[in-house]
Amino acid sequence: MTTNRGNQISLELGNIKARLSRVRRKIRTLFLVDGLRKLMFIFIIVIAGFCGLDYLVHGLQSSFPQAIRLINLSFWTVAFMVLVGRFIIYPASKRITDDDLALKVEKKFPQLRDSLISAIQFERAIASFDPSLESKQLMDRVIADGAKEAGNIPLGQIVRAQGKVVSKFIIVIALFTGYCYLLVEDLKVGAAEVPGAFVESVSRQLDLPEGAQQTNPNYTRIGLLRFLGFDVEWPRETFISLKFEPPVRTAGERGQVENFSVDEENRKVICAQGSRLRFEVEVRSVRALSNSAKRRTEATLHVSIEGKEEELISMQRVEREGAYAAEKNTLWFEYRFESLLSDRSFYVTSRDGISEEWNIEILPPPRLDSVVVTYEFAPYLEREAETRENWTIAAPIGTRVSLQVVTNKPITKEKSPAGLGFPNISFGDDGPIELEPLNAERTKFALREPFTVWESEEYFIALVDEYGLQNSREPHSIVASRDEAPRINLSECYFGETLPGDSTVIYLTQRARVPLTISASDDLGIKIVNLFTRREGEAEVRIEEFTHTFGGEVKFPTELIVDDFVLRAGRLVDDQGRPLSILDEDRMTLYLRPEVTDNFLPFDEAGQADQREGGGKATIDPVRYVITTNEEALSRVWEAIMSLKETIVELSSQEDHVYEVVQAARGVFDEKGAIVDEDYISVRNARSTQGHIVRRAGNDYALKRFESIQRIYDYNDLEFDDPDRTATKRLTLLIEKLTQLAGTEESCAVKAYDFLRDVLSSKSTQSEVDLALIEAEKELVKSKNLFAAILDLLDEWQSFGEIEQLLREIIRSQRAVNQRIQEMRGR
Repeated sequence: MTTNRGNQISLELGNIKARLSRVRRKIRTLFLVDGLRKLMFIFIIVIAGFCGLDYLVHGLQSSFPQAIRLINLSFWTVAFMVLVGRFIIYPASKRITDDDLALKVEKKFPQLRDSLISAIQFERAIASFDPSLESKQLMDRVIADGAKEAGNIPLGQIVRAQGKVVSKFIIVIALFTGYCYLLVEDLKVGAAEVPGAFVESVSRQLDLPEGAQQTNPNYTRIGLLRFLGFDVEWPRETFISLKFEPPVRTAGERGQVENFSVDEENRKVICAQGSRLRFEVEVRSVRALSNSAKRRTEATLHVSIEGKEEELISMQRVEREGAYAAEKNTLWFEYRFESLLSDRSFYVTSRDGISEEWNIEILPPPRLDSVVVTYEFAPYLEREAETRENWTIAAPIGTRVSLQVVTNKPITKEKSPAGLGFPNISFGDDGPIELEPLNAERTKFALREPFTVWESEEYFIALVDEYGLQNSREPHSIVASRDEAPRINLSECYFGETLPGDSTVIYLTQRARVPLTISASDDLGIKIVNLFTRREGEAEVRIEEFTHTFGGEVKFPTELIVDDFVLRAGRLVDDQGRPLSILDEDRMTLYLRPEVTDNFLPFDEAGQADQREGGGKATIDPVRYVITTNEEALSRVWEAIMSLKETIVELSSQEDHVYEVVQAARGVFDEKGAIVDEDYISVRNARSTQGHIVRRAGNDYALKRFESIQRIYDYNDLEFDDPDRTATKRLTLLIEKLTQLAGTEESCAVKAYDFLRDVLSSKSTQSEVDLALIEAEKELVKSKNLFAAILDLLDEWQSFGEIEQLLREIIRSQRAVNQRIQEMRGR
């Protein structure tokens, strides 16, 4: 009986322990589910947070670099291993005993009054029962009572929040499943963008076509791949494009500030050395930008010059108007490279966008190294063809011009998009004319046909090389020399040698031989130079012996000077060819006029030479001469000499006064050692008088007049009947003494004037004043002696002159008597 009861108790307690084992398994399952839930939730939160932050940073013109992402992956890998240990391995490894479960049950159901824990412990203690110490019946009774009381208790209720854990787990599983579904669905259309072996394996599993393109980028997949460290970029929301506008040049446009060409295919801009380059940047967003976003948005230019470190340059915003201003997702920026001299590369970034990299290659622009001009002059110029190397074309109207140019590099761009050949030349506003290449290298060109210079204008030569670079089309000049009026001038030593009685008339005798100097010039060439004479009231007569005609072997000069022609009054004829005679009259008026004719032949509208004789002519006002008798000329010369004598007498008297003042000043200085105020004023006045004497006696008047009278004698041969040339000798002596008196800086009257200036100088010491007075007195003595000698010569001349005048009156009277006798005979 006892045995059956024991078996029954063991069976009931075994059921209780089995139920506790089920509760233990349920607890462990809940630990695993909750750990997995936490791990999955943390995984989703971490990835979502990292991807969101990475995407946010990406939207601010940057993104997490791969190194940071790999560090982040390493950190979270370690963190997940720790979390797996904390949430899964640790709960799974923790031991849950029957005692622990019994305590949990009794805590949940206090009515058991520790019977369940006692039954479990006594049941375990029976195996090691000691009869001397314990009562087996008591232990069986406690076990039976505990099993009986716990038999009706729902032990599973000790697992609290079981439903919540399961529901949370289901929610997390749903989220994770959806995440994986989105990732797998995206891999089906975007596997080509997933890098490495992972892509290949996934592609094989999903049987994706090679090279499949992503049409709708999935941010979940991209974020996960970036979290895992793959070098996958976020889909761009900003797109950047560059726009270059090559300058459009017309053939006549001056200057070349921008000079470049764009190679879109190779992302290259070829610029001329020293040129500037302007370009615009269009920043387009896939989403509309708010006003604040537009203000924050910038464009940065990254420039690397010859491979050196990048330079960051902030680009200038461009405000658009009209329809462009209404666009909500587009911004414009611009930048200009100034004076490009070296190669460089650049690209532009804005927000998350980056443009393609462009390269700038610097090349020398085409230019003209030389222009060789060949001139074929019009036949009327009778000039041989000339070749000159000069940018400026300067030639007379009607000249045919050939042109050759040499360039610094081959000009291989033969046609522009408009069909215009290069190089070409444009004259003024006329259309361009292609130049013909002269060598295979295409560096030497020429006009196919010469052109004729008709007017002054400008010409332009346009060059474009194989890269599309153009030359700087500075204008060059074509200077057409239009015919200017020739110029002529007549000069003679006899000009101004008038005699008393008529200050505007030049007197000649029939024996006169007057040297003339005639100068003529013309811009294109002198054809003929003539000298005409005419008697008053008659027609002009050309002086044959003077005529200068050019042509034939002698080329037309542009300048002519005739300084060896002598006008002979005795050879002049009237308009009837008769010699001019003054035997029957005392005088006659004669006019002399030079004339120059150039050799320019004007052109008609058709460009043909007009064969009319002549061309431009020039002359001056006629010079008036009076031809008179020898006697009248001598009489007028004698009157002039007597007038000069009166001037000399007056100047001699003034010199005596100056001498007296200097003597008195010397006496005062010797007595007082200085010149007093009154004597100082006298000396100052004497100096002024001495200056007047120098001017009147010297080249300003007397000396010049005597030299003129000497030429009158010489040119008119007034002493043809005096073999001794008495008058000429006297004039020579007078001129010599007047020169000594006041004709040079070393003459005595001039030196006396200078010494008086030293006397009056405020810088002169007393000893210098005394010395100056002594020297002035010496020079005044010489001057007085020269005045006396000149007056003696003039007195002597006057005596002879009065006799000559008397003889001339007798001859004149006798001539008049003879004429009346002839008249009476004629009656």
